[in-house]
Amino acid sequence: MFTFPKLLAFFLFFSFNSMFNAEEELMYQKFVTVATTQERGYLTLGSVASISKKLLSFDAKNASADYSSPTWMNDCYRDFYAANNSKGYVVFWLKGDILYCETVFRTVQQVKPTFEVQYLMRMEQPGDRCAV
Repeated sequence: MFTFPKLLAFFLFFSFNSMFNAEEELMYQKFVTVATTQERGYLTLGSVASISKKLLSFDAKNASADYSSPTWMNDCYRDFYAANNSKGYVVFWLKGDILYCETVFRTVQQVKPTFEVQYLMRMEQPGDRCAV
């Protein structure tokens, strides 16, 4: 039979254990920035379509947001994985103080990119960012 001290020890053990195991994965390490110019990258976006359910946005003026964590962009990468297709890009746009991201995949139709060329920050594709 459990006594109060044993129950407390049991609870503390599982609380601390789950706290250490709940550390979020650094998903950006599984993506690499596409080596291209802003203009060439933008031309590529004319042959891809956004499949993001919602354009994700991160406002630099949002005082309640914590952008100090290396995992704050994980939702962009989760969106990519939810599409279940490894032949696409995660596209980052910077317009004013707001960073947007979306998942795009190749299409046979000509598509107008989400924003104009000057707002294209970078494109990423699956790959090992930390590879030497």
